Amino acid sequence: MKNVARGISAPLCIIAFGCFTLLPAHAVLVVVPNSNAEVLGPVASGAPFGCYLQLCRVQQAYDSSQFSLLSTNGGFISTILFRLGYSPGYFRPPNGVIHFPLTINLSTTSNSVNNLSTVFDQNTGADETTVYSSTFNFSSLTGVGVVEPFGMVIPFSTPFFYNPTNGALLVEMVVGLTDEYYTGPACMDAVSSGGGNGISSVYYENEPYDTTMPTNGLLGPYSLVTQFDISLVSPHLPVLAVIPISATNILLTANQGSPGTLYTVLTSTNLSSSSTNWVSISDNAFAQNGAFCLTNTIPTNASQRFYRLRLH
Repeated sequence: MKNVARGISAPLCIIAFGCFTLLPAHAVLVVVPNSNAEVLGPVASGAPFGCYLQLCRVQQAYDSSQFSLLSTNGGFISTILFRLGYSPGYFRPPNGVIHFPLTINLSTTSNSVNNLSTVFDQNTGADETTVYSSTFNFSSLTGVGVVEPFGMVIPFSTPFFYNPTNGALLVEMVVGLTDEYYTGPACMDAVSSGGGNGISSVYYENEPYDTTMPTNGLLGPYSLVTQFDISLVSPHLPVLAVIPISATNILLTANQGSPGTLYTVLTSTNLSSSSTNWVSISDNAFAQNGAFCLTNTIPTNASQRFYRLRLH
């Protein structure tokens, strides 16, 4: 555990710090399954991008072991990419543009990759974030039967912070109705779900023209090979600020924390006091922007008071 301490004494003095954000170090590309970075999967899947006149909801879970490049600091996912697959019997669209409504949500699921629920909401994590919601225009296509680049590039409007130490990554994709079947279904590169591939899925395709959001799905036999563009996070200790806002209240803020990391704020009237004598005043987790803010009441009989931030 790491500790950061700040103190105030009478007369009160303001300790102010500038605003900080969590700093990305550099970007990495992660392909899941890792073993398919340069190898085309054995099958092609039409869910969710090959649906015709149907609303399709798909959740894919990616095992945390597939994100070893992120270490324990995590990173911000800014783009998700897929590539066309090849399998006998699957028609692939000619060069052209396919337009379809697309919503993508990311979260950290408490379920393991091999234990997804067929009830969609039971897989969703508390940090669920909508990262894309718009009409997607897919037009980047290349030849058949080769290991293609990841030509379906979907940039996020809101990057998502993911730390593999917190669980598996869950990507939910909802594709709305489109009648552009004449361009051909978009069958994407895929592998078998579960096993040693570190990826699994749940899906449901509505009947034509039914726009009801499915609540239950089926375990998918195949899952899409996926590439993530991730900005790694530099390890920084949070910056704790203690700011008096009145004679009896102070504002405690911290920045540069790792999103989702648990913390405890402790207080004591004696800086050299044993850690067991410090009193906890708040237990929580850093927000997605790596910050927190809370107000604490100062006892009127205290001539000085110190605050410590403990990371778990």
